[in-house]
This record gives sequence, C-alpha cells and structure tokens, in this order.
Amino acid sequence: MFRQRCATCHAVDPGENKAGPCLASIAGRPAASVDGAHYSKALKSAGITWDRQSLDAFLANRAV
Repeated sequence: MFRQRCATCHAVDPGENKAGPCLASIAGRPAASVDGAHYSKALKSAGITWDRQSLDAFLANRAV
C-alpha cells in the first residue's frame, strides 16, 4: 500500500525528503515539523503529534 499511495511523495530513509517529508521516526513527532518540507496551513495549525491513533485517523480520512 505504501508503494502504491505514498512512496511517490514520501521517503522512509532519514533525511530524504521528496515532495512530502520523510516519514522515518514519525511517531512522537509533531505534524508539519520537518525542516525544508512544505505543509498546508491546516496541517501546520492542527496541533497533532503523530502516534498510532492520530496516524490511523489521518490516513483513514484520506483513503481513496
């Protein structure tokens, strides 16, 4: 699923940003906090810290 829907924009190798930020070590990290990555205003102001529940909810809301 990651390769089909996410890998075009996101990398999992630390420090490697693509169109979206690197997802390495995302758990415990505040949303919209990777230097050099571009984020929507909504995500910047969401106040989310990524954990299992917040990631599940975020991804479920964006499922195609």
